[in-house]
Parts: sequence; C-alpha cells; structure tokens
Amino acid sequence: LTQRLKNVDTGEEKVELAFYRDREWHKVKADRTTVFNRTSIIQLANKSLPVTSENAKDLVRYLQDLERENLYSLPIRKSTSTLGWVGSNFLPGAQGDIVLDLEDGTAAIADGYRECGALDKWLESMAPVREYPISRFMLAASFAAPLLKIVGQRVFIIHAWGGTRGGKTAALKAALSVWGEPEELIASFNATKVGLERLAAFYCDLPLGIDERQVVGDRQGFVESLVYLLGLGKGKVRGAKNGGLQTFSQWRTVVLSTGEEPLSTDNSSGGIKTRVLELYGRPIPDENVAMRVHNETGLYFGTAGPEFIRKVLSSGIDFQSEYMQIQEELKKRYSDNMSSHVTAIAVVMLADYLTSQWIFGLDEEQAFEEALSLCESVAGMLETAAEADDGLRAYEYLMSWFHVNIEKFKENTFSERYGMIPEAEDRIYIYPTVFEKAMREGGFNPSRMLRGWAERGWIETEMTDGKLRFKVRKYDKGLGKQTRF
Repeated sequence: LTQRLKNVDTGEEKVELAFYRDREWHKVKADRTTVFNRTSIIQLANKSLPVTSENAKDLVRYLQDLERENLYSLPIRKSTSTLGWVGSNFLPGAQGDIVLDLEDGTAAIADGYRECGALDKWLESMAPVREYPISRFMLAASFAAPLLKIVGQRVFIIHAWGGTRGGKTAALKAALSVWGEPEELIASFNATKVGLERLAAFYCDLPLGIDERQVVGDRQGFVESLVYLLGLGKGKVRGAKNGGLQTFSQWRTVVLSTGEEPLSTDNSSGGIKTRVLELYGRPIPDENVAMRVHNETGLYFGTAGPEFIRKVLSSGIDFQSEYMQIQEELKKRYSDNMSSHVTAIAVVMLADYLTSQWIFGLDEEQAFEEALSLCESVAGMLETAAEADDGLRAYEYLMSWFHVNIEKFKENTFSERYGMIPEAEDRIYIYPTVFEKAMREGGFNPSRMLRGWAERGWIETEMTDGKLRFKVRKYDKGLGKQTRF
C-alpha cells in the first residue's frame, strides 16, 4: 500500500497498490470494496496484480494488517474525477496537491491535457487565428470557460457553421489547443447523449469541442435535445443500485461546435436560440492559414491555458465587477440582441481582453479596443431578439400560409374551405382544426401561440362564463350558422 485517495466531491476512498512484476514497479488504484474483498480483488489480476482465487484470502488479510500497522504513516491525498475548479485549485495548471483519479476510458481522454512545445511557438501559430472574428471569438471562448463559475454565467454554445473548406475544424482545434492536444480532446456529434453528458461532466470548467454537426443528418430532435441537455449544465437524475440517487453530473462550460448546417431551424423554439450563438461564415477563410493551424496545433499545445489560470489566481482582479461593467456597456450598445447572447458575449470579451494582455502581450488600451471590436463583429452576426421571437416567427409563418391558401377562404371555392374573410372586416377567420394542423406543420405549438398572441392583442378573444376564450363565435354564411373560429 502506497497511499490513500479521498475524493473531494463524493468523499469515497480508494487505495493505491504498488507491486513488483516483470522487473519493474506497477501501481494500481482501486476502491476499498475491491481491494479488501477476497472475491472482488481477483478483478485486479487483469491489471497484472499477482492474485489468484487460491491466494486472494491471504492477500486481503495481509493488506488489512499492513494498513492497520501503517495507518498514520500512509499519505492521504485529495483526489477528483473531474477537471476544472476544485475549491481554489484548478486542473490543469494549478492543481496543487489534488490528484486526478480516473477510470480507464476517461484516463485516456485526460492524457490529452498535457503541454507540448514552447508558449512562444504557440503564440506565433495563433497570430493569424486572431485576425478573423469568428476564429478569434472561439479562441477567446476557450479561455472564458473557467471564468463562467467565477462570474456566475450559465452554459452557452457557440456554433460556427458554413460551407466546406472554411477553416471550421481548424478554428476549433486552435481553441482546444489552449488546454491540450486538440486531436485527442475533440468530440463528435456521432455520440450518444449519455456519452456527451459524461464528457461534459468530466471537462466541467473546460471547453467542450464537438465537430461535424452534419453527421447526425436530419435528426433535428436529437440535436435540439442535446442543446437543452448541455445548456442545462446538469445530468440526468439516475437511481442508485442500493436505493437513493446517484451523484449528479454537473458542468459549467462553453460548448464549441462546428458544422455545415445550423443547430436551430426556423421553427426551433426560443429556448434553443437563446442558448446558442450561431455564427455563419468561414472562421479561417485562407486555406493556407487553416492548413498551417491544423499542423501546428499538433506540435504546440497545452501551454496557454495553465498560464492563464495562474494569472487568474494571482491577479487579485474582481472578475465579477469587471464582467458586470462590460455587460452593462454591451447591453446599451446592442439593445436589439437577445440578453442571453449579450451576457455570453460579455464573458468572452472579458476573456479576450485579459488574454490579450496576459498571454499575447498587448497593452491595456489596445486590448480593450480589440475586444470591443470583436464583440461588434459577433453581435452583428447574431439574430436579434425580434427575429428570434417565437410569437412573431409563428405569426409571419401563418400569414405566409394564408396567402398561399387564400382561395380556400372564399365562399365560392370549389375545394375545401379553411375559413372566411368578411368583406367589412380586416380579419381572417380560420377554423380551429385547420389552424392547429397548419401550425403543427410549421413546427409551432398552436395553444402556446394563441396565448401569446392574445397577450399582444394580435387575435380576437371573447369572455365566456368569466373565462377568456381564444376561439370566437361568428356567423358563417357558407354553413348558415354560428361557428367557432
């Protein structure tokens, strides 16, 4: 026995065993329930521990006695199974005495968080990336991920989309190279929701990069459910085998995704649009620059992120105050944009402003001006609050649908009737069943839209028995009686 590991998140304890085999020392970490049980310790034979069903009982007794006699001399280390903030420590870059304790599959991913090459070489390779607004915004967002917890900003998604050969993957690799080897850290949309949930929980306060939205094809429902899951910052509630609930998976990150198609559609709900900043264009339009970024991010990586974290911990800056000042300034400048987008841009601007000084060596004034210019470029690419308004989009859709089907609102139509247009009124009267079918075909919830339109005064309503009705009674000449519309 070489050490005990106490998980700071769950309080569970593991022990580390060291054994000599094949002329070298090996180490293996395992739960106490595995090590001190003669039935389960045999599982460690797969990890080269010389244990069999014959000697398991003696080995467990030996380890038990060894621990008892050396209980106060065995070192106890704090451990964690996630990256990011652990109290005032941060992994990677400022882990202090915290040990990363992972299962086999996750451990392989964690190997990607390492340093390679000198920081000045990485800075040289990132110079052209910062020349273009989308790639620079993605790079700054990678630095911004650890700040979310400090400033209290919720999870948001940045999705860069457009045609092929636009440098989307190169820009994503550049952003992930802040923390480690991008080829190993990059994820794909070709994954299950549970897999991406656990990956997000492991990265926790680090950026999650997902490439190639088009691999899921027309599964728009899956894409939107993924947006809600990642944007929630909390995993699914699951029961434990012995009763109660499993430990919640939680994260507070910036999700960086790319693809040839957007994440939202014209009839996506407002909840999708508020969580995603969709940037259409070519992040790195110069193919030669994009190719160079592809190559150099495999040579120089993992140096800038830890350096940024060390600056954050030693700076003494009131990040919350700085963030609020930037947010207020941006709200004045971009009042037409959605507030959720403005707050997300604010935290990325803060990260760009700080990294320009701490990492890229700009003076304070130039750093602020360039960060502000970046925000202006990005804000202009996003949908305004009016454009993302569910009620307005549904209303415009219905007006378009009406003009396509206007012949079916006339009294002398030879086809089925959809409603009527009285001559003396500037109203369109639609049969409820027709309205509901049309709205559902457009991807809108008819009941929800009626309530929203009634609040805005866009539809006629009537009171019946003290209750507000969204369907009004009107005499229908075609049917020769009172009908609901």
